[in-house]
Amino acid sequence: MSVFSELIAQQPGEQVPADTDDVNDIMGVTTDRSQRRAQAMRNRAAMPQPVSVPTLRLNLERLARLGMVTPGLENARVVEEYRYIKRALLSSVFDAGSDVVHPNVIVVTSSLPGEGKTFNAINLALSVSMERDHHVLLVDGDIERAGLSRTLGVSKRAGLSNYLLDDRNSLMDTMFKVDGVDRLRVLPAGPLRHDASELLACSRMKAFVEETASRYADRLVIIDSSPLLASSAARVLAELAGQVIVIVAADETSMSSVDESLKNIPEDKPVRLILNKTKKSDRDNEYRYGYYKPSEGS
Repeated sequence: MSVFSELIAQQPGEQVPADTDDVNDIMGVTTDRSQRRAQAMRNRAAMPQPVSVPTLRLNLERLARLGMVTPGLENARVVEEYRYIKRALLSSVFDAGSDVVHPNVIVVTSSLPGEGKTFNAINLALSVSMERDHHVLLVDGDIERAGLSRTLGVSKRAGLSNYLLDDRNSLMDTMFKVDGVDRLRVLPAGPLRHDASELLACSRMKAFVEETASRYADRLVIIDSSPLLASSAARVLAELAGQVIVIVAADETSMSSVDESLKNIPEDKPVRLILNKTKKSDRDNEYRYGYYKPSEGS
């Protein structure tokens, strides 16, 4: 049955239009309605669709064996240690009187490889993610080695270097939410790069820091960096960050190395030290972590 016939069938008491103009009037109404429906469908199709962030399933049991802060270890020693560390950190980040630009962007680095910067970056992120009022974006900024990505099992995933190299990539293409850790997002390193300093110094990286620092008021951005004395890329990230945490391995890192590392950090950046690998006593091999803030001018 044609549209015109349907109209007649629905209105049996009305006279069928005899002239072409009347028919065109009726058909015009129907066509107009069809056009409006088609336009409405096109408008709906053109509307932004919700972007789904892919989910990352971490091996939390393995991380717990490595000494990481994981859900279910609420009273473990490592959890309590990082509670002390993060409390001072959160206070400095959300201090209303602070004049630091982007204090919620925190680079975690060390003087040399092997001091525990990645271990501490992951643990800080996991500990802060247990807060009720804060979210964390954990970024593997060491795109020369990608130790954080390897530790979390995401070294073969797209990540920061993909995002920086191609303007068509969005953060949602490279960022992961973590199954079982609702307030944590992870951005892997992506493919390794030998031009890390140049890539991290590009305008797109600066825009990335600006956006992630300001988009969510309750978010911390924790960036695991390369060591300060091993790569110039660490200084680039330190310049972009609001704060810098330097990991110092107890009884391993010399004071001269620490002093040299601090020279690579811009003077206007707040710097804090975490003393890592300190034995609790001569009777055991447990570790604790001290949180230190250098005095003015030191």
